[in-house]
Amino acid sequence: MTAKPLKGAKLKNLIKQAESEIKELLDSDLTSYEIGKRSGISNQVIDRYRKGTNIIENMTLKTAKKLLELKKSIEDKK
Repeated sequence: MTAKPLKGAKLKNLIKQAESEIKELLDSDLTSYEIGKRSGISNQVIDRYRKGTNIIENMTLKTAKKLLELKKSIEDKK
């Protein structure tokens, strides 16, 4: 059984939510080192997103997935 592709407003809302959650993680009290170590993304890349050198909406899906998984694992522990 194949899932139906997301379209229009649903897709935009999903993307906006993912960007918001990633921004929340990057704005948290966690250090770039800790985010990097726990997500598998280099501290330098994390720093570039935090400083705005790299834009979250241009982030690769692979990077976004790792950060969203980290955020979820942190929330699950609360």
